[in-house]
Amino acid sequence: MRLMPIVFGGLAALRLVALSSRVDAKGGRLTFSVSLPYRLVFLLGETGLVVALLLTWSNSTVWERVGLFLLAVGLALGWPSKLVMDEQGIERILWWKPKVRIPWKDVTSVEENAVGEFRICGRDQPAIDFSKFHIDPQRFRSEILARTKLKISNSSDPVSIVPH
Repeated sequence: MRLMPIVFGGLAALRLVALSSRVDAKGGRLTFSVSLPYRLVFLLGETGLVVALLLTWSNSTVWERVGLFLLAVGLALGWPSKLVMDEQGIERILWWKPKVRIPWKDVTSVEENAVGEFRICGRDQPAIDFSKFHIDPQRFRSEILARTKLKISNSSDPVSIVPH
């Protein structure tokens, strides 16, 4: 009987993971984020670094503080992007960078590598990358094919086209 709350908590967690593994579709707008477990790893890592920094502040050297602070900042800057598709184009949203938007008419090429990552290139805009950690890659692929009318080329890089 004591295990029932743990079992129900585990089932609720699995339900959250399942719900977050599909693209968020509202109207004609599709939002592709990274999976919940991946976001939790980032959040827990960031929280752990900040807690370690605060707990060791009084008995650590300046270099240890600087190192922990730089790790925390680096992890925060590595927070994964959110990709939004609508009728006009595709957009990359990062909390610390300006949005990058490529209208569908300006998409010049789409590359896919061996692990299912995509790079969407446009005229005069930085490329937008869909990593293996983003949710619903099959839906992303089908939407890109339907909206750009371009053939997806294979990337020569077998490991990763995402510059992280």
